[in-house]
Amino acid sequence: MTNGDFTVVLANANGSTGVAADVQAAAQVPDLSALGGALLPTGIVFGLLALVLIAIGGIGFGPRHGGPPPTVGPPPTAGSPSGAAPPPDVIEPVAPVTTSL
Repeated sequence: MTNGDFTVVLANANGSTGVAADVQAAAQVPDLSALGGALLPTGIVFGLLALVLIAIGGIGFGPRHGGPPPTVGPPPTAGSPSGAAPPPDVIEPVAPVTTSL
């Protein structure tokens, strides 16, 4: 067989419907072993790199966090028992004053 484009047409000699055929086809491609030989080691290297990155992420490589960050707000006052200043809209109760005449 020669190189080229081929078309196969199947038909009954009398033009009736119901054509059945057993067809076999083949194609010859150039040698791709060089491409496969280059892609296989590349895939293995990327696979190993992925495993290393997953392991580093799993063991937590990097700085450790020592707790929650410091809170942002007004500085504590000395008169407050909890160390925090009361909100400005809270009025503390005052003891009633009695006088006698």
